[in-house]
Amino acid sequence: GDQKEGVESPPVISDADRKCLVAHLLDILLFSESYVGNSKGLPCPGLSPEGHKQLTELIRSTPVCASASSAPPMASGKAVTPLAALKRGALGLALSGTLPPPDCLPLLLAASASSGGGDARLASDAESYLRRMGAGHGAATFFKLNDEKSGVTDALLRLFVGDPAEAGAGAAAAAGSGKKGGAKRRAAHLALRIAIIKYLAQSTVAGKRVKDSVSVVFESLFSPQSNEKLRQAALPYLQWSLKHLDDKGLARAAPVYFKGLLRLFQIQKQR
Repeated sequence: GDQKEGVESPPVISDADRKCLVAHLLDILLFSESYVGNSKGLPCPGLSPEGHKQLTELIRSTPVCASASSAPPMASGKAVTPLAALKRGALGLALSGTLPPPDCLPLLLAASASSGGGDARLASDAESYLRRMGAGHGAATFFKLNDEKSGVTDALLRLFVGDPAEAGAGAAAAAGSGKKGGAKRRAAHLALRIAIIKYLAQSTVAGKRVKDSVSVVFESLFSPQSNEKLRQAALPYLQWSLKHLDDKGLARAAPVYFKGLLRLFQIQKQR
Protein backbone atom coordinates (compact mmCIF):
# COMPACT_ATOMS: atom_id res chain seq x y z
CA GLY A 1 0.00 0.00 0.00
CA ASP A 2 0.94 3.67 0.34
CA GLN A 3 1.93 3.20 3.99
CA LYS A 4 5.67 3.24 4.53
CA GLU A 5 7.22 0.06 5.85
CA GLY A 6 7.74 0.13 9.60
CA VAL A 7 5.38 3.09 10.17
CA GLU A 8 2.19 2.22 11.99
CA SER A 9 -0.96 4.28 11.54
CA PRO A 10 -3.13 5.07 14.59
CA PRO A 11 -5.66 2.33 15.35
CA VAL A 12 -9.19 2.90 14.10
CA ILE A 13 -11.81 2.64 16.83
CA SER A 14 -15.53 3.31 16.85
CA ASP A 15 -16.96 6.50 18.36
CA ALA A 16 -18.60 4.51 21.16
CA ASP A 17 -15.36 2.71 22.04
CA ARG A 18 -13.40 5.97 21.87
CA LYS A 19 -15.82 7.72 24.25
CA CYS A 20 -15.63 4.80 26.67
CA LEU A 21 -11.82 4.86 26.51
CA VAL A 22 -11.67 8.61 27.13
CA ALA A 23 -14.04 8.28 30.10
CA HIS A 24 -11.83 5.62 31.69
CA LEU A 25 -8.64 7.63 31.05
CA LEU A 26 -10.29 10.65 32.66
CA ASP A 27 -11.23 8.55 35.69
CA ILE A 28 -7.59 7.48 36.07
CA LEU A 29 -6.31 11.07 35.92
CA LEU A 30 -8.94 12.28 38.40
CA PHE A 31 -8.46 9.50 40.95
CA SER A 32 -6.61 10.33 44.16
CA GLU A 33 -5.65 7.85 46.87
CA SER A 34 -5.22 10.72 49.34
CA TYR A 35 -8.74 12.13 48.92
CA VAL A 36 -10.20 12.56 52.42
CA GLY A 37 -13.62 11.26 51.35
CA ASN A 38 -12.24 7.83 50.46
CA SER A 39 -12.73 6.55 54.00
CA LYS A 40 -16.39 7.60 53.84
CA GLY A 41 -17.01 5.90 50.52
CA LEU A 42 -17.29 9.19 48.61
CA PRO A 43 -15.96 9.31 45.04
CA CYS A 44 -13.12 11.69 44.25
CA PRO A 45 -14.18 15.04 42.73
CA GLY A 46 -14.91 14.61 39.03
CA LEU A 47 -15.53 10.88 39.36
CA SER A 48 -18.76 8.90 39.47
CA PRO A 49 -19.33 6.35 42.25
CA GLU A 50 -19.06 3.60 39.63
CA GLY A 51 -15.80 4.96 38.19
CA HIS A 52 -14.33 5.43 41.66
CA LYS A 53 -15.15 1.84 42.62
CA GLN A 54 -13.64 0.44 39.43
CA LEU A 55 -10.40 2.40 39.89
CA THR A 56 -10.11 1.42 43.55
CA GLU A 57 -10.43 -2.27 42.66
CA LEU A 58 -8.00 -1.95 39.75
CA ILE A 59 -5.32 -0.25 41.85
CA ARG A 60 -5.66 -2.78 44.67
CA SER A 61 -5.17 -5.65 42.24
CA THR A 62 -2.18 -4.10 40.43
CA PRO A 63 1.28 -4.95 41.83
CA VAL A 64 3.91 -2.30 42.47
CA CYS A 65 6.62 -2.45 39.81
CA ALA A 66 10.25 -1.40 39.70
CA SER A 67 10.98 1.81 37.81
CA ALA A 68 12.79 1.50 34.51
CA SER A 69 15.96 3.57 34.26
CA SER A 70 14.43 5.54 31.37
CA ALA A 71 11.15 6.33 33.15
CA PRO A 72 10.95 10.12 33.57
CA PRO A 73 8.82 10.54 36.67
CA MET A 74 10.74 8.37 39.11
CA ALA A 75 14.36 8.05 40.09
CA SER A 76 15.91 4.85 38.74
CA GLY A 77 15.38 1.88 41.01
CA LYS A 78 12.47 3.34 42.93
CA ALA A 79 9.16 1.54 42.95
CA VAL A 80 6.38 2.90 40.74
CA THR A 81 2.98 2.88 42.39
CA PRO A 82 0.11 1.42 40.36
CA LEU A 83 -1.67 4.78 40.30
CA ALA A 84 1.43 6.63 39.09
CA ALA A 85 1.92 4.10 36.30
CA LEU A 86 -1.74 4.34 35.26
CA LYS A 87 -1.67 8.15 35.25
CA ARG A 88 1.54 8.26 33.22
CA GLY A 89 0.06 5.79 30.74
CA ALA A 90 -3.15 7.84 30.43
CA LEU A 91 -1.19 11.04 29.78
CA GLY A 92 1.03 9.22 27.29
CA LEU A 93 -1.99 8.10 25.32
CA ALA A 94 -3.40 11.63 25.34
CA LEU A 95 -0.10 12.89 23.90
CA SER A 96 0.33 10.08 21.36
CA GLY A 97 -1.89 11.47 18.61
CA THR A 98 -4.17 8.43 18.77
CA LEU A 99 -7.10 10.48 20.08
CA PRO A 100 -8.43 13.67 18.45
CA PRO A 101 -7.42 16.92 20.22
CA PRO A 102 -10.96 17.70 21.52
CA ASP A 103 -10.97 14.38 23.38
CA CYS A 104 -7.52 15.08 24.81
CA LEU A 105 -8.21 18.51 26.33
CA PRO A 106 -10.15 17.27 29.41
CA LEU A 107 -7.47 14.62 29.93
CA LEU A 108 -4.63 17.15 29.71
CA LEU A 109 -6.37 19.56 32.07
CA ALA A 110 -7.05 16.77 34.57
CA ALA A 111 -3.38 15.76 34.40
CA SER A 112 -2.21 19.36 34.78
CA ALA A 113 -4.24 19.71 37.98
CA SER A 114 -3.34 16.26 39.33
CA SER A 115 -1.08 15.41 42.23
CA GLY A 116 0.33 12.72 39.95
CA GLY A 117 -0.27 9.80 42.28
CA GLY A 118 3.48 9.77 42.95
CA ASP A 119 4.51 10.97 39.48
CA ALA A 120 6.17 14.30 40.25
CA ARG A 121 6.35 15.40 36.61
CA LEU A 122 2.85 14.50 35.44
CA ALA A 123 1.33 17.94 35.97
CA SER A 124 4.26 19.87 34.51
CA ASP A 125 4.40 17.63 31.41
CA ALA A 126 0.70 18.22 30.75
CA GLU A 127 1.03 21.96 31.35
CA SER A 128 4.00 22.17 28.98
CA TYR A 129 2.04 20.54 26.16
CA LEU A 130 -0.98 22.78 26.76
CA ARG A 131 1.25 25.87 26.60
CA ARG A 132 2.88 24.73 23.34
CA MET A 133 -0.46 24.02 21.68
CA GLY A 134 -1.91 27.31 22.84
CA ALA A 135 1.08 29.24 21.54
CA GLY A 136 1.56 27.37 18.29
CA HIS A 137 -2.00 26.83 17.11
CA GLY A 138 -4.24 28.80 19.42
CA ALA A 139 -6.11 26.68 21.97
CA ALA A 140 -9.56 27.43 20.55
CA THR A 141 -8.48 26.30 17.07
CA PHE A 142 -6.38 23.28 18.02
CA PHE A 143 -8.90 21.83 20.50
CA LYS A 144 -11.94 22.95 18.42
CA LEU A 145 -13.50 24.87 21.28
CA ASN A 146 -15.77 26.78 18.90
CA ASP A 147 -17.06 23.67 17.14
CA GLU A 148 -20.17 22.40 18.90
CA LYS A 149 -19.93 19.05 17.11
CA SER A 150 -16.50 18.37 18.63
CA GLY A 151 -18.13 17.84 22.04
CA VAL A 152 -15.19 19.35 23.91
CA THR A 153 -17.21 22.19 25.46
CA ASP A 154 -19.84 19.73 26.67
CA ALA A 155 -17.11 17.62 28.27
CA LEU A 156 -15.54 20.62 30.03
CA LEU A 157 -18.89 21.89 31.28
CA ARG A 158 -19.85 18.46 32.58
CA LEU A 159 -16.55 18.21 34.41
CA PHE A 160 -16.90 21.71 35.86
CA VAL A 161 -20.47 21.50 37.23
CA GLY A 162 -20.94 17.72 37.47
CA ASP A 163 -23.95 15.75 36.30
CA PRO A 164 -27.41 17.03 37.21
CA ALA A 165 -29.86 14.50 38.61
CA GLU A 166 -31.63 14.04 35.28
CA ALA A 167 -28.39 13.38 33.38
CA GLY A 168 -27.77 9.93 34.83
CA ALA A 169 -29.04 7.99 31.85
CA GLY A 170 -26.73 9.77 29.44
CA ALA A 171 -23.77 9.42 31.74
CA ALA A 172 -24.49 5.74 32.24
CA ALA A 173 -24.62 5.18 28.52
CA ALA A 174 -21.27 6.92 28.08
CA ALA A 175 -19.78 4.69 30.75
CA GLY A 176 -21.25 1.56 29.18
CA SER A 177 -23.53 0.85 32.13
CA GLY A 178 -27.23 0.79 32.78
CA LYS A 179 -26.81 2.06 36.33
CA LYS A 180 -28.02 5.62 36.33
CA GLY A 181 -27.05 6.95 39.75
CA GLY A 182 -23.65 5.26 39.87
CA ALA A 183 -22.52 6.86 36.61
CA LYS A 184 -23.13 10.50 37.53
CA ARG A 185 -19.92 12.48 37.75
CA ARG A 186 -19.27 14.83 40.65
CA ALA A 187 -18.03 18.33 39.94
CA ALA A 188 -14.26 18.66 39.58
CA HIS A 189 -11.98 19.86 42.37
CA LEU A 190 -11.00 23.52 42.61
CA ALA A 191 -7.61 23.32 40.88
CA LEU A 192 -9.19 21.62 37.87
CA ARG A 193 -12.12 24.04 37.79
CA ILE A 194 -9.68 26.94 37.62
CA ALA A 195 -7.91 25.27 34.69
CA ILE A 196 -11.20 24.47 32.91
CA ILE A 197 -12.74 27.92 33.15
CA LYS A 198 -9.78 29.47 31.35
CA TYR A 199 -10.64 27.33 28.31
CA LEU A 200 -14.38 27.91 28.63
CA ALA A 201 -13.53 31.62 28.31
CA GLN A 202 -12.22 30.85 24.82
CA SER A 203 -15.26 28.84 23.68
CA THR A 204 -18.04 30.66 21.84
CA VAL A 205 -20.13 27.52 22.32
CA ALA A 206 -19.95 27.96 26.11
CA GLY A 207 -20.40 31.72 25.92
CA LYS A 208 -23.67 31.47 24.01
CA ARG A 209 -25.33 28.99 26.36
CA VAL A 210 -27.42 30.77 28.96
CA LYS A 211 -28.05 27.90 31.39
CA ASP A 212 -24.47 26.67 31.30
CA SER A 213 -23.01 30.16 31.60
CA VAL A 214 -25.19 30.90 34.62
CA SER A 215 -24.18 27.59 36.23
CA VAL A 216 -20.47 28.27 35.76
CA VAL A 217 -20.68 31.85 37.06
CA PHE A 218 -22.88 30.84 40.00
CA GLU A 219 -20.59 27.96 41.01
CA SER A 220 -17.54 30.20 40.73
CA LEU A 221 -18.84 33.25 42.58
CA PHE A 222 -21.46 31.86 44.97
CA SER A 223 -20.55 28.31 45.85
CA PRO A 224 -19.16 27.69 49.35
CA GLN A 225 -16.66 25.37 47.67
CA SER A 226 -15.21 28.23 45.61
CA ASN A 227 -12.15 30.23 46.57
CA GLU A 228 -10.43 33.48 45.62
CA LYS A 229 -8.49 31.97 42.72
CA LEU A 230 -11.62 30.53 41.11
CA ARG A 231 -13.57 33.76 41.63
CA GLN A 232 -10.81 35.72 39.92
CA ALA A 233 -10.58 33.17 37.09
CA ALA A 234 -14.33 33.46 36.58
CA LEU A 235 -14.22 37.17 35.76
CA PRO A 236 -12.81 36.72 32.21
CA TYR A 237 -15.45 34.04 31.60
CA LEU A 238 -18.15 36.41 32.84
CA GLN A 239 -16.92 39.06 30.40
CA TRP A 240 -16.81 36.44 27.62
CA SER A 241 -20.38 35.37 28.33
CA LEU A 242 -21.67 38.95 28.35
CA LYS A 243 -20.03 39.42 24.96
CA HIS A 244 -21.55 36.33 23.33
CA LEU A 245 -25.06 36.01 24.82
CA ASP A 246 -27.87 37.38 22.66
CA ASP A 247 -30.35 39.92 24.04
CA LYS A 248 -32.80 37.26 25.23
CA GLY A 249 -30.06 35.27 26.92
CA LEU A 250 -28.57 38.36 28.48
CA ALA A 251 -31.94 39.30 30.00
CA ARG A 252 -32.02 35.90 31.71
CA ALA A 253 -28.41 35.86 32.84
CA ALA A 254 -27.84 39.49 33.83
CA PRO A 255 -29.63 39.32 37.24
CA VAL A 256 -27.51 36.33 38.29
CA TYR A 257 -24.33 37.98 37.06
CA PHE A 258 -25.15 41.21 38.87
CA LYS A 259 -25.81 39.31 42.10
CA GLY A 260 -22.54 37.43 41.69
CA LEU A 261 -20.51 40.59 41.17
CA LEU A 262 -22.17 42.26 44.14
CA ARG A 263 -21.32 39.27 46.30
CA LEU A 264 -17.73 39.36 45.08
CA PHE A 265 -17.42 43.05 45.94
CA GLN A 266 -18.85 42.39 49.41
CA ILE A 267 -16.31 39.64 50.04
CA GLN A 268 -13.47 41.93 48.93
CA LYS A 269 -14.74 44.74 51.15
CA GLN A 270 -14.79 42.50 54.24
CA ARG A 271 -11.07 41.74 53.83
